[in-house]
Amino acid sequence: LADALAVVHSKGIIHCDLTPGNVLLDAAGSPLLADFGQAHLSGDEAPALGTFFYMAPEQAEPGRRLPDTRWDVHALGALLYALITGRPPRLDTTLSRELENTRELGHRLKRYRDGVRTAPPPREHYAARGVDRPLARIIDRCLAVD
Repeated sequence: LADALAVVHSKGIIHCDLTPGNVLLDAAGSPLLADFGQAHLSGDEAPALGTFFYMAPEQAEPGRRLPDTRWDVHALGALLYALITGRPPRLDTTLSRELENTRELGHRLKRYRDGVRTAPPPREHYAARGVDRPLARIIDRCLAVD
């Protein structure tokens, strides 16, 4: 997936919605990046929303100037975290319920940004069997809020 993102990024395309549901497996079991429905060209200023708890907090900022490859890096880290732990990083049931029950998009996005930025850094991947420190640190860097 990282190789696929490198290729699309080199072509000026940002996926903007990397989630487990947007990854397919070919006959050999290799992952394929799918669903470019939210994808944007790097110079496209139109909003590009992703999926909560996979989306980088800055992607949820209204009026964001340009899509950023770092959004996909964050989402890749969130995807790896979910594959290892069984749930996306910073998933909070209270925040999730609030996001589901809030109709106004601007408020939902602000609440999501604030929730992700103030949540403690995810740590469950460190306790997962078979995850070494270098991989855990890569995930940490992908998920860094700053």
